[in-house]
Amino acid sequence: GRRSEGAERFADLLRRARCLRKEGLDLAVDLQGDVRAALLMALTGARHRVGYANTGGGWLLTDVVPLDETLSWVEQNRRAVASVVGEATGARVDLLTAEERGFGRRLVADLGLASSRPLVAVHPGGGRAVKQWDLGRWAEVARRLHREFQATILLTGGEGDRPVAQALARLLPFRAVDLTGRLSLRETVALLSQLDLFLSPDTGTMHAACAVGTPSVSVFGPSDPARYFSGGTGETGRRHVVVRAELWCSPCNLIRKPPAECDDGAPPECLRRVEVDDVHREAARLLREAGGYAAREPTGA
Repeated sequence: GRRSEGAERFADLLRRARCLRKEGLDLAVDLQGDVRAALLMALTGARHRVGYANTGGGWLLTDVVPLDETLSWVEQNRRAVASVVGEATGARVDLLTAEERGFGRRLVADLGLASSRPLVAVHPGGGRAVKQWDLGRWAEVARRLHREFQATILLTGGEGDRPVAQALARLLPFRAVDLTGRLSLRETVALLSQLDLFLSPDTGTMHAACAVGTPSVSVFGPSDPARYFSGGTGETGRRHVVVRAELWCSPCNLIRKPPAECDDGAPPECLRRVEVDDVHREAARLLREAGGYAAREPTGA
């Protein structure tokens, strides 16, 4: 993780991993394929250490899971977990406990939003500049949904997303409910379960929205949605939609080390070609079809 998102220094993680040795761990699983994670697992002394060896950490693992780059990461990681605990049987497990869903409902009520639907969250932070859509475009999508559906706009993100969220808030002609940096991970997921729509770039919270079934529109640029989107096909007309531009070089999946022309702090061309109209169209459709909300003003610019 990145320090700006609250991740600990690697030296601190090493100390914590060594402290876990006294727990006598039986199993540790890494789903990133990161050699540093494999090293941390080895330092815990876990008897079984399961993961991918794509970055050279196979010698630190007891069980190497074959990496198939033709699969989505959802299916790839499902197979990795199944290799340890077997195939899932029975009913699907709810991601949230009853207490956490209750927290989500109370949070909406405490914020005075229970009668202010539809509730639409915009999560503008992409974690990396190369995945971040232009803030002015997010603001225009939010403005249209607010005008047409009288939608309440919430801003979400971690502590490291505060500057981006604050910049977006300044672009809006109305006051958004800014919860950036105020909720834990599980509290954020509980909130997502109570929303009518979630809008974001390719980021971790996008997967949480898909997992709890909240309708979502995700803007993709250099990442391949067939590999990194967890909400199904992402096709238009679905509950979870990917909006992206067709470009000869996209998706390149060069997220950590983007090409020089895409690494100047501005959105790369594959994101600049994603239009406000395309994102707004899917967002408005989901509010109508999934949420049952009627536009109170004509949909459009």
